[in-house]
Amino acid sequence: MCLTRKSDALSSPWVHNKEEWSILGNLIDDLLVEVLCRLPAKSLIRSKCVCKLWCRLITDVCVPKLLPFTPLSGFFYQGCTQRIQYASKLPCRRDNQILFELNTRFVESFSSLMPFEPNTRDFLDCCNGLLLFVTGSVPQYYICNPATKQLVEIPPNGRQEKSCYAALAFHPLESPHYKVVCFNHWPDFPESGTVTLDVFSSESGKWLRHPMTLETTVKVATWTKRCVYLNGGLYMLSHSKHLLYFDLNELNVCATELPEKDKTDVWGFIGVSRGCLYYSNHDGATLFVWALKVQHKMSIWILKHTIRINDFVKDCYSGIWRIVEKPSWFKPYALDPNSEVIFIGVNRGVFWYNPDKKTLELVYSVTPDEGIFTGDCAVFTYTPCLVNLKDCRHVPYVLG
Repeated sequence: MCLTRKSDALSSPWVHNKEEWSILGNLIDDLLVEVLCRLPAKSLIRSKCVCKLWCRLITDVCVPKLLPFTPLSGFFYQGCTQRIQYASKLPCRRDNQILFELNTRFVESFSSLMPFEPNTRDFLDCCNGLLLFVTGSVPQYYICNPATKQLVEIPPNGRQEKSCYAALAFHPLESPHYKVVCFNHWPDFPESGTVTLDVFSSESGKWLRHPMTLETTVKVATWTKRCVYLNGGLYMLSHSKHLLYFDLNELNVCATELPEKDKTDVWGFIGVSRGCLYYSNHDGATLFVWALKVQHKMSIWILKHTIRINDFVKDCYSGIWRIVEKPSWFKPYALDPNSEVIFIGVNRGVFWYNPDKKTLELVYSVTPDEGIFTGDCAVFTYTPCLVNLKDCRHVPYVLG
């Protein structure tokens, strides 16, 4: 039953004026929020249907309050086939060992919402609980929220005639709205050094085109097809060994040199954890993790972790190390968004590195026939998001 406070409270002999009603109403809201925040995620989503008051409190108060404490649910990865693979985190065991297992039902649950059968080529991005898909020779984008079982069809971009790389920009603590950002001229960049972004906003329901000027040395190099969103912008790696930052508010782009760029492998990794951007790369069997700090408009790299895989190899022919042929094959895969944990691994398994305990544990493995793709979009971590999506199909089509 929904609390419809006003009519009941004002007719009560204990409430004599509107000021007392306002105080009582706030107390009831606070109490209700405390109760709702203790519900499991599925029950909390269903509770939005009780009444407008509950829907507002859950959307505006409960979801932002719970977000920093929402545990990692699992991760997406690409195997040897084109099927989207998802590994769910299992409940913690008595010995506190962390394990993940393949969960095909979860993929089927959101795939059934779509008008096509999605595969890894269609799966572009995962950002704070929302998934981005594309299909068709003329790109048709879809946003999916697996937690709320919602699918939104993005209005077509009249200027985009062929498929290009796109990414999601979304964080529920900033706004319930999201943006789809398309990087045009991929991978053939214009000689002018101007990069063109087409940006769709769920708030306005419009596509807008934004030209941005980039240094030529960065422009001519290949960019990795992997973005991470943080504080109003998208970060991306360039094979010129720069970190690119596309500011979606100020509409500009800047490049920052990567740390130790002459010593590490070309392929690096970026991720976000606890509101900070991290970059990781490896030199042989040693992995390095840096944090990006911005001070007085200057970007500074700070070395946070050095992980020497050989320190963990006791016997390469027994136990978990049987799936590792060479320690130098380890690569950084992903970050836990709400902890210091780092996912690293090889094509046969994913390991969980805890910097506080200095431990490396195998948390997920596959058979030799399956494998885990180790390219740009190897692993996407997933944390459920309870924000309802705005249906853009009912917004008049406008091209800016």
